[in-house]
Amino acid sequence: MRSLTIPILVSLFLPSAIRAQGTPYADPQHRFTLQVPEGWTSRDLADQGFILYGPGLALQVIPVAATGSTWDVVASLMDRLNRAWSNLQEIDRHEMTIMGQRTAWVTYNGTDFEGSPGTVRVMGVVGGGATVGVIVTGERTRYSGQRGTIEAILATLRLGSNPPAAFATYPGNHRAGDTTQAASQEPLPDSASGQAGMGLEVRDVDEDDIRQLNLADDAGVVVQEVRPGGPADQAGIHENDVILQLDRTQVDGAESFERLLGTHQAGDAVELLLGRNGRRKAVSVRLEAVP
Repeated sequence: MRSLTIPILVSLFLPSAIRAQGTPYADPQHRFTLQVPEGWTSRDLADQGFILYGPGLALQVIPVAATGSTWDVVASLMDRLNRAWSNLQEIDRHEMTIMGQRTAWVTYNGTDFEGSPGTVRVMGVVGGGATVGVIVTGERTRYSGQRGTIEAILATLRLGSNPPAAFATYPGNHRAGDTTQAASQEPLPDSASGQAGMGLEVRDVDEDDIRQLNLADDAGVVVQEVRPGGPADQAGIHENDVILQLDRTQVDGAESFERLLGTHQAGDAVELLLGRNGRRKAVSVRLEAVP
C-alpha cells in the first residue's frame, strides 16, 4: 500500500467552535468545499483540515498530502483510529464514484477513547486534483438518529475549488440542517428511513433460529413477514429466510439491515444473499416507495 501523509487527528470532541452556521465553507488552500448545515458549528484546523460539530457528533475533513487510492486513505486513517478506539466491528463498506469523485468508506461500531459505545465512519475521497480523508464519529444512538443529516453533509463535499453541492433530502430520519435527535420508536418495516422498502419485516437472529434454521451463527436477519404481492414476495423471498448480505455487504442484525437499506431509494435494485434450509441463494429485489 502506498504510504500517505495524513495529519495526526485532533480530538473529535473539542468544545470550541468558531465558524458561522448554515453557510458554505471553502478551504483557504482550495482543497475542498463543504456545506455547514444550520444548527451545526465548525472550526478551521488549518493544515489538519476542518471539523463540524453536531449533537453528539463530529465530522472532520482531513487533507492528504500525497495522492493514493481511496482505500489507501481509509487504511491510513484506520491506523490512527485503532490507537484510540477498540472493539471495532464493521457495519458496512462501500465504493462508488460521485460527481467524478472516487469515494470509499467503512463504518464501524466500537468503543471510543472515553470508553463509550460509538460509531465511526472512515472515508477516502479522490478527485479534482485533491485527496481528503473524512472521519465521522458519534455516540451510537446519535449517529443512527442523525444518519440522514450526515449523508446530506457528505453529499455536498467537493474537492478542489468547486463550489459545494446544495443540500438535498437523503435517506434517513432528517433533512440537512435538522439537528433534533430522533425520538425513540419501534423499528419500521423494511427501513427506518421511510424512503424505500421491499415489503417485508425482519428481526434479529436468536439462538432458537440458529438451531431450527440450521445457521452457522447469528449473522443476518430473519424474515418475519412477507407482504403478498410486494417486491420481496415477487423475488421469491419466504418467511424464515435469513438475509445474510445486502449488495454484498454483510448484514449484522436488524439495525444493520435498516441502515444498508436506507442508503437506497425507491426504484433501486438490490441484491440479497439468502440462507434457506442450510443453502444460500442470491435474489434481486426492486425497491418500492414506503408511505
